[in-house]
Amino acid sequence: MADLDPEYVKAMLAAPPFVSVEGVSNVRTLGNYTSTLYPGQFTRPNLAYRSGEISAITLKGKTQLKELGNIQS
Repeated sequence: MADLDPEYVKAMLAAPPFVSVEGVSNVRTLGNYTSTLYPGQFTRPNLAYRSGEISAITLKGKTQLKELGNIQS
């Protein structure tokens, strides 16, 4: 299997549903997933997030993470 082009990966991780948080990789909203309980309904974007390891988060990253809670959809 060939390695992914780093520029491609960088571009993909900069586009929704991903968000940038300094020091944390793979941060993304869990919104817009189809509900299994309510047909035709979707999870609300910008309500919950997931990420990779967060132990390297920077002070700026902490501020960015806090600001995610203030996003109005």
